[in-house]
Amino acid sequence: VAARQRVDAVETTVGRVEATAAPALAAETSGRVVRLHVDGGSVVRKGQVLAELDGESQRLSVASARAGVERLEALLANQQRTVKRYQELRSKAVSESMLEEAIAQESARQAELNDARARLAEAEYRLDRTRIKSPVDAIVERRLISVGDFVSPGTPIVTIVGREGIRAVLPFPERLSGQLRPGLDVTLEQPARPGESVTGTVTEVRPMVGTNNRAVEVLVDLPGVSDWPAGGSVTARLV
Repeated sequence: VAARQRVDAVETTVGRVEATAAPALAAETSGRVVRLHVDGGSVVRKGQVLAELDGESQRLSVASARAGVERLEALLANQQRTVKRYQELRSKAVSESMLEEAIAQESARQAELNDARARLAEAEYRLDRTRIKSPVDAIVERRLISVGDFVSPGTPIVTIVGREGIRAVLPFPERLSGQLRPGLDVTLEQPARPGESVTGTVTEVRPMVGTNNRAVEVLVDLPGVSDWPAGGSVTARLV
């Protein structure tokens, strides 16, 4: 007997796996590389030191800035004592104009101290940046420097691939752009693990059509999958 029923429309494609966090770490201060703690393939933890730069210049800047702070703290404390003494002698031997001038000098000393503390914080920040650390749990993909190299701010140090999450990037024909939406079911398989599938849902549809392949890219987050290599291919079956 003929009957009307709902039939799934299934589209298949081959996409790629990418890490949700794959930063290229660059130097944030100048210096010569004195130590390297990782190489390509090293597994690193968040906050782990990857490389160290010669920080002598930054240490001298910190020492100079700290001395400036201490000098201004002493001057401010002396000026505060002067203001207090003038206030006690206000009605006897100190005129109102002298007191006002002392208070103004105290405010100026306080402003100078605040500026010196800011410069000290900046110098300490630059010193801390001589130790290049990983921002996430990751695997080092490639090391781009060697011991003895001189680096400046912006010089690439290492590229890493985060291990906190991966996602599948799936291209679909442009004709499906009106039907693709978040929430659609997707079954994924990796060539290295035939017969083992992972089920997910579309989390994002990129708004632009690719200029090279005229395809619409769909993203599927895979938070529970950690052993699929970033950059690998993946076969997808989208309903």
